[in-house]
Amino acid sequence: MRSIVATVIMVLTMLNSNALALDTASTGPPYAESQVLTEQRFGITYTDPYRWMENSDDAALYVWLRDQETYTKHKRRGRCVTN
Repeated sequence: MRSIVATVIMVLTMLNSNALALDTASTGPPYAESQVLTEQRFGITYTDPYRWMENSDDAALYVWLRDQETYTKHKRRGRCVTN
């Protein structure tokens, strides 16, 4: 009886997580916020709107990466990957 209950709980959890992934992935890839950052090196000015993504301590980066992973998994579901 316990194994049946555990199986039902596992299936319901999987269905719920798939539904959440579908909601996130159906809207398209996650939006990557751009923050205009300008830096000058050796007399040359560089502007990089995605420089904030280089900061591995930024919690927003990990939220974007998680959403990107969810979107990618949704798009690749059922597809065979070969190299």
